[in-house]
Amino acid sequence: GKTYLIPKKDTVYSGSKKILTSINTYLIAEYSGDSAVILAGKNIDNPRPLASFTKLMTAYRLFAEEIQLDQVTTFSGAKHLTPFNLYFKISEGDQIRNRDLLYSFLVSSVNVPARMLAQSVDSDEPAFIARLNKQARDWGLNRTYFNDVHGYDINNQSTAREFLTIFTKALQHATIKKYLGTASYKYEEVVDTDNNKIHKDTHSNKIALKTDLPYTIVASKTGYLYEAGYGIAMLIERKTDGKQFAIITMGNPNYDNKFSETERVAEWVINNF
Repeated sequence: GKTYLIPKKDTVYSGSKKILTSINTYLIAEYSGDSAVILAGKNIDNPRPLASFTKLMTAYRLFAEEIQLDQVTTFSGAKHLTPFNLYFKISEGDQIRNRDLLYSFLVSSVNVPARMLAQSVDSDEPAFIARLNKQARDWGLNRTYFNDVHGYDINNQSTAREFLTIFTKALQHATIKKYLGTASYKYEEVVDTDNNKIHKDTHSNKIALKTDLPYTIVASKTGYLYEAGYGIAMLIERKTDGKQFAIITMGNPNYDNKFSETERVAEWVINNF
């Protein structure tokens, strides 16, 4: 139940510039659409729990396996419940289109839709998870492992360096990138059994809701577990010249500054690279 933190004596910085922050791991890369060059980092080669960052690999595989967006998926508690279901109002027999489930999955970072979507492409969920791991190996990510499709298991692990590959691979898919850049959404269930047919929410990254930033958040994903600390991955674009940066923060031990500290890192990036 304690956040995994790399001690100060073992902390390693990458690049010629660094920012002092309580965030235990960060990575900054210049992004050009088909490549990402690491500019700065802190503890980028230390494996740590991925939490909901896991969902980006799941999303990549969903589209690689040609998920049918108009397909209607029926919720079954026996097949789809996860250990943490607080934020998703759904009852036995409710039906939702896959394209709508993706909003709750990627924008709100809810766990139940992850299992619904994965099982919509393969009823054998362990086999799907095996392909997440195979995909990691195919990309040369030998310190990345998946035990579920949503990130609740602390054995879903990667380094910041290896997660950068997952993040940028996901961004290369236009539909995934669109969802990750959606600030808010609203949709209706196809079949509603509990008089809760409307689903609506805002992005789990509250920085993405701000309108006065010196950069545009093109896409972002959050992740949180007690053991992982708070994490945010963002693709941002500087307004003055259109230059893009991938920012990955992991292991923020202070839940109260989970957004403000990453926002401070992003402002540092904009002003220093």
